[in-house]
Amino acid sequence: MTTLQDKVIAVLGAGPGLGREVARLCLRDGARVALGARTAERCTDAAAALDPGGERTLALGVDIDSQASVDAFVHATVARFGRLDGVAVVAANVTTVSDATAIDDDVWRASFETNVLGPLHVARAVRPVLAEHGGGSFVLMGTQAAYDPKPGMAAYGVTKGGAQLSLMHYLARELGCARVRVNSVETSWML
Repeated sequence: MTTLQDKVIAVLGAGPGLGREVARLCLRDGARVALGARTAERCTDAAAALDPGGERTLALGVDIDSQASVDAFVHATVARFGRLDGVAVVAANVTTVSDATAIDDDVWRASFETNVLGPLHVARAVRPVLAEHGGGSFVLMGTQAAYDPKPGMAAYGVTKGGAQLSLMHYLARELGCARVRVNSVETSWML
């Protein structure tokens, strides 16, 4: 038996790159996976490549900036698989524009919407579902840019840092009573 055998995992931000790799590893370890990305085509392509028969995947467009979109994604996941055991929030607004003081307020707001409010929307949607099934896991994808400033990445680093450090701790305290583990995982720089 593998680690995630018969578990249902939702991966938000499952287009090309890291999200797709997270979905691949979940499938490899026996999970059924709901892949979500802002561009539905990206997650549909990923699901087709990872699970050609489609027996163990569900691919849907989802915009984590919208609570209604996330709610619909979670509802569709539970309707298809009957449960939800874990969530990986990989989706991010990676803004590489300029120095912090030169970034327009609208870019800062867009980064905040996706990188802070997005994971909060996901937490709101999955909390009752995970609690109903006795708990689960909620994983936020972090970044080194949160504490290791890189040129042009201020909006991304600051907002991701808010999610991977502060929001993670608040959610862990709140969801822990429902037996939901909340963690942040940080990868190395990706090319």
